[in-house]
Amino acid sequence: MILVLLLGCKSVEPAPQDIDGLSHYFWQHYDNEDDAVIASGITNAFLAIDPENLTEAMKGSISNLNQEELALVGKELENPEDMSGIFFANIIHCPISIVEKGVYATNQDERHDGDYSAYNREYTSDLEAYENRQTNRLTWKTNYTVDSLGQSLSAEINGAIRFISDEFDQPLGPFFLSRGILAEDAYFEGSDSRGMFQDYQLEVYFPISENKTLHYFTI
Repeated sequence: MILVLLLGCKSVEPAPQDIDGLSHYFWQHYDNEDDAVIASGITNAFLAIDPENLTEAMKGSISNLNQEELALVGKELENPEDMSGIFFANIIHCPISIVEKGVYATNQDERHDGDYSAYNREYTSDLEAYENRQTNRLTWKTNYTVDSLGQSLSAEINGAIRFISDEFDQPLGPFFLSRGILAEDAYFEGSDSRGMFQDYQLEVYFPISENKTLHYFTI
């Protein structure tokens, strides 16, 4: 399949063509106001992942975020060497419109039964405006507790979603990105040293057919 991205006369710096480079590209440009920049990355992600021939989940490691990339989300004081980056890509057998609603839904504990001992998500921007496409961004705050090996850990995540329409006339159609960032250090109950101290998640979703969506996840 040949993908053509129509950008008019506007010049956009080419996106990387490899998975590692694209993971960093999407992170670096998540807040870029120019949708064409993100669209360039989607086109190359399609080529790099080749979802039409993806019969099982693609998994691998990626390089850590660097200090400048952490600074983009106010985490410049964190040590990037303490992280270990991974990615995976899989096909979801649902239309992208259904997948999108599932990503920003507040009842994630019901959708992932048994994963949480406590869960609460609240929107921090206008849900109605997002669903009516008056804005292409929605944000939320999630507080959850998980139990692991008899110990509880509670964390707060700042989440967001960004929808991009099909105005670029690319064959893939509309797509969206979702980002989650650990708000502050999360400790296991009763410990002042063990816990989760960095968590950066970025997910990219784009359609590969009317009823199939490619999910590309990096952390």
